[in-house]
Amino acid sequence: MLTAVALLAPGCYWMRYRAIARTHKDLMVRFAEDARDAYLSKTVRLQPSDITRLEYPLKRAREFERSVRPRRPRSMVLATLARLTDGYAALVRYLDSVRGRPPDEASRRRVVSLTGKVVEIGGELQRQLDSKQP
Repeated sequence: MLTAVALLAPGCYWMRYRAIARTHKDLMVRFAEDARDAYLSKTVRLQPSDITRLEYPLKRAREFERSVRPRRPRSMVLATLARLTDGYAALVRYLDSVRGRPPDEASRRRVVSLTGKVVEIGGELQRQLDSKQP
């Protein structure tokens, strides 16, 4: 009995990869939008702890990609999730580089652009998930 559970449990994880990918997508898009709003706010300055909080979904998504990729090497969903993760990472790196400084027009535009890319790729991933693409 225990052997059967041990064999089936990983299979359940791999069958649920789409739901897990959706969760990672939702978190990164939401965190990106929240970070953009905080950065553009005239009253909030991003702190080191904010960057650490933004890095958490990034680390988890990368960990998920690495664990699923060997079982689904040609997955369009995982390829798009990887692009989303890269876009989100670019936003986090940029926010870290301008953290603590008042936003100027160029940094505002850059944050809006990077966030827009995250949202755009997140939408693409959502469409793939909804259409059941592999």
